[in-house]
Parts: sequence; structure tokens; C-alpha cells
Amino acid sequence: MGSFSAYLGKGLSEPCSPFRQANVFGAVLNTPDASGWNCPPNIVGSATTFNLSGIPDNREVCVALAKVTNAEEGTYSIRFTFYKETPYKKLFDYTFSIEAIPGGWLYAYAFIGRVSWEINENGAYFVSIGVGGPESFSQEIKFTVAGMPVVVTPAPVPTNFMGDIIAALNAASSFTYSIYLEVNGWIWPFNLVSGPFYWLSVNFNNLAWGFYHFWDWVNDISARIGGALSWDTVWNFIISRFPQIEQLRDWFYNWWNNVTGAVTSWWSATSVTVQGWIQEAKQYAASLVSSITAGLLTLQGAWDGFKVRIPTIDGVIYWWSNWTGNVLTAVNSWWTGKLTEVQGLINSAFTARASFWEGWQDMRDNVLEFFADPVEYIWGRFADWFLGPEE
Repeated sequence: MGSFSAYLGKGLSEPCSPFRQANVFGAVLNTPDASGWNCPPNIVGSATTFNLSGIPDNREVCVALAKVTNAEEGTYSIRFTFYKETPYKKLFDYTFSIEAIPGGWLYAYAFIGRVSWEINENGAYFVSIGVGGPESFSQEIKFTVAGMPVVVTPAPVPTNFMGDIIAALNAASSFTYSIYLEVNGWIWPFNLVSGPFYWLSVNFNNLAWGFYHFWDWVNDISARIGGALSWDTVWNFIISRFPQIEQLRDWFYNWWNNVTGAVTSWWSATSVTVQGWIQEAKQYAASLVSSITAGLLTLQGAWDGFKVRIPTIDGVIYWWSNWTGNVLTAVNSWWTGKLTEVQGLINSAFTARASFWEGWQDMRDNVLEFFADPVEYIWGRFADWFLGPEE
């Protein structure tokens, strides 16, 4: 029964005379050759991680080797399939057909290179090796590629002072990257100079993107602050906290009509009563005049009999000097009773409208304070709205 083994590395060596060697890592595409050797080769530089920072494009990266010893007689097929693991993608596939004698040995190998259609970015890869024929074997070997330069993408340039900074950094990154591409194609060891230029290009590019993201952040914060402090936002917030304030605002817009309307409504209901009082006063005065007139008509007839009762001139003068007190005594007696009724009507009218005036003084003070300095008014109550009043 045959024995199968698989390897991945940077080259191949012949363990028997003439001890040939095939260096694969960094070699020009399709130039390494290990066919027709006198014994199965060994892997050189066995590895599962390959740093490509020191090799340019269009060079080989690694070699996969499959060996079968003590094979059974027949035709074997050995298939190599290379994949990019994430995202999953098949990169290269090739099958070898080899004849084996009883108890003999056989081997096959396959390269994969740094080219746009195979390995073109850092990440995880794997190779699947399958053997079919008189016997079947299979094995999968995972490997990682690192050190490949990332193509620098210039940052967007805004039309402001920050744009000048970003444009300058983009230009520096592009210039050093072009030097890297030129030097990276030189032969070893001159191509090693390309590393520092790539490092400079990447760092200039990172700075450009950093300034762009900073500008984008500042622009976003400015827009948020502008939106948060707009009057519409503030007014909507006030409305959400104090729904009745719109009614208060509308009342103030029409305050004269509201006040005069309330007074007119009250007077309409009260004027009938007051007019009744006036009519009653007129009737009382008319009755007084009638009584006086009747008294004057009989005065002449009774004059002679009344003369003796007339006080002296001094007494008459004294009575007329205080005639207002004498006359108004009756009027005052009548008005005292009516005054109580008038006061009751006024009190009942304002009591019925207590809800209209309730809290007016406090609300008036708050309204005056708000319109005097809206920002200070809102700021002074900001903590209470969001955190609640202090206990």
C-alpha cells in the first residue's frame, strides 16, 4: 500500500545526486523547474505564512508538493487547486497524470504567483491536493499572505481650507507611491529601496484620510448643533413640554379682544340690573318732587297757621346751611342697601371667571421673562427638563 505526503514551502531540493535545487519564492513566473529528478524532492523553507513585502509583482510566491512512495502499479492523477479563503474564490487549478510501477514512487508540484489573477492581496488562502488512480489520497494546506502593499486611494478634497491640506497630502502620497512602483521592479537587492517609499506613501495617505474624516466629523457636528439650536427645534421642544403655551400665545395675539370681550359680556349681563337701579332712583326722585310740589300747593293755605311755627331767621339760615346733610340722609339710607347688591353682582361675575384669571400673575411673569431673553429662559430650565428638578 502506497504512502502519501504533501508540503508547502519556498522551494524544492533533490536529496540525491546531482542534488539540484529549485528556488520558487520570488522567482520569475514559470521559471523554477524540478521535473525529471532522480528521486522525490524535499520541500525547502516549509511555511504557511509568506511575507511578500520583499518581492515585486509577477513573481512566484510558493510551491505545493505531493509525493507517493511504495505506489501500486497504474496511472495516477494528482490535482492542485489554490483558493482565496475570504472571500472564497478559486485561483488556480491543474492536474498531472503520472505512471507508476509496482513499489515505485512519484511526485508532482505546482506554483502560485503574485499576479492579478492569482495572489493579489493579503489574507488567507489554501491549496487542496487530491490524488486519484490505483489509490486515492487528499490533503488541504492553509497559508497566509502578508506584506503586499495596499493600493492607496486619494482622500476626497472638500472646497475649504481643509481641502488644501488634504490635497497636499494626497499629492505627497501619490508621488512617493509612484517612486515605490518604479523601484519595486528593479532587480534584487536594489528593489529593497522600494519599502521606505511605500511606507511614506501609505502614511501620507493615512494622514489625508485622517484630515478628511476630521473635516467630515466637524461638518456633521456643526450641522447637528445648527439643527438642535434652530428656533423651530427649540419651539417644538417647548410645545412638547408645555402643550398649553400655544393657547397662551394665541390669547396674547388677541388679548385686547379677549379682555374687552369678557368685560362686554359681563356688562351685558349686569347692565339690565344697573339700569333697573337707575330707574328706581329716578322714580324715587320723582316721588320726592311730587311730594314737594303738593306741599307747596298747600303751603299758602296753611301759611298763616304755620307762621308761628317758623323758626327765627337764624334757625332758617342754620337749616339751609346744612341742607345737603338733611336731604342726603334719605338718599344715603336708600343707597346703602343698593351698594350691597352691586358689590354682590361684581363679586359673582369675577368668581365665575376665576379660571380665566387663575395663575395669570405667574404665567404673566414667565411670559415676560421668556420674551425678554428666550435663550437664558430655556437655559435656566434645561437641567430641570432633562434631569428633573432638584429635590
